[in-house]
Amino acid sequence: EKEIGNNGLKKKLVKEGQGWETPDIGDQVEVHYTGTLLDGTKFDSSRDRATTFKFKLGQ
Repeated sequence: EKEIGNNGLKKKLVKEGQGWETPDIGDQVEVHYTGTLLDGTKFDSSRDRATTFKFKLGQ
């Protein structure tokens, strides 16, 4: 886990991708995520909906 900024937001890399290609700013990307509170309570998860979250990188 790594804390991002000073507001308590943390990220955790679950599985590192393979290959050398990485997205550039402005590329469309798809991710799965799970949001939890500090006590571990889950409040949202894209996996529960069986759909990825899509967005343009950098926006």
